[in-house]
Order: sequence, then structure tokens, then C-alpha cells
Amino acid sequence: IIIGGGVVGIECASIYNSLGCEVTVLEAADHILPVMDKEIATRLGMMMKKRGIKVEAKAMVQKIEGTPGNMSVTYLDKKGNEVVVSAEGVLAAAGRCANVEGLFAEGVEIEMFKNAIVGDEVGRTSLPNVYVIGDAKAKNIQLAHVAEAQGANAVAVIAGKEPPIDMSVVPSCVYTNPEIASVGMNEDQAKAAGITPKAVKFLTGANGKCLIENTDSGYVKLVTD
Repeated sequence: IIIGGGVVGIECASIYNSLGCEVTVLEAADHILPVMDKEIATRLGMMMKKRGIKVEAKAMVQKIEGTPGNMSVTYLDKKGNEVVVSAEGVLAAAGRCANVEGLFAEGVEIEMFKNAIVGDEVGRTSLPNVYVIGDAKAKNIQLAHVAEAQGANAVAVIAGKEPPIDMSVVPSCVYTNPEIASVGMNEDQAKAAGITPKAVKFLTGANGKCLIENTDSGYVKLVTD
């Protein structure tokens, strides 16, 4: 049983399924991979179900019981019914939080949001001369290359230069089967920004390399203004 249908939870579900395990994913949001393009996330969810992975969206976990080898999870389904599922093990993949306890001296206060440090687009915090990057930053994409890019921008600003990296086009990736990669705004984000987007798709089954590798289930989706 995997609690959390985000990137880590879905990647682990894909691995366990490939190794022959029966897998159940419990996700509290409306669909798996809530930060990704909804259409792509829904399609991956359908493919995972065809492979035997059980995916329960809008599942609110109530309790975890038992010991490794014989465990159970009680949750409320989307209709509010109580459901109990059993498994050999439970993987908690409902997100990570920043480890910032004891980071500042007593009496030093910095603006926080959900136990992470608030910073602007280049990492400036509410404290002068204090910058934040990576997983310690609130509302941040928790990927190593994101932290690296933010670090480069913060150092440039500290040195009095312009930030060299445009953070609006930093790619995200999900190592499932098939893999997912995205960059820029998805349709929902574009609409929220006041843009009327147009989306077009190209099936990778028409690509020679994909045919050779027998991966005809994917597609490229382009969202434009």
C-alpha cells in the first residue's frame, strides 16, 4: 500500500508493479500527480490500472495498523465509506517537509509557510541578506536541478548581477513507465494566468524510434497562447 499519489508514490508504485507486487495507491487529491497536467496524469492512471495497480483517488487515510508483513490501512473513499485494505507493507509517500528546526538563533524570526521558508523568485527571505533555495523553500518544486538553478540565481543577485536562469522553464520529470516530462505552463496554469490556451498532441506511435522500442502509448502535448 502506497499512501500518496504524487511523484514519489507513483514512481515507487511503477517499480513495485514491475517487480511483480500487488500495489494499491491511496491519493487524497482528485487524481494522481496533482501537480502535473491533468490529462497526462489521468492517462497514466488508466495505464497503471491496466497493469493491475489499484489507484484510489479522494482517499482520506484514517489509520495504519499492524507490523511489517501484516499491515492494514483504513481510509474513507470518495463517497465517505470506510474501507480497510491489507498488505505486507505500507509506504508513506505523502510529501516531504523542510528540516529547518533550530536553524536560526533564539529570537530570530523569518517568514514561514507550512514549516518551510518563504522566499521570492530569487530566494530573498524576510531577513536581510538571507536567501533560501531548494527543498527548504516554501511552495517549491522539490528537484535537485531546481535547487541548483535557484542557487545560481541567488549567487548572481548577491553579486549584483542579473539572474542567469529563467525559472519558468525549468523541466520536471516523473520516472514511471512510460516516463513523463514537462516544461512551462500546463493548460490549467495557463487559464489561471488569464491566457486562453490551445493544446495540440502528437502520438509518439508515429515516431520510428518509439516503434523500434515498442513504446507506442505516449504522446507529446504542446500548450500555446
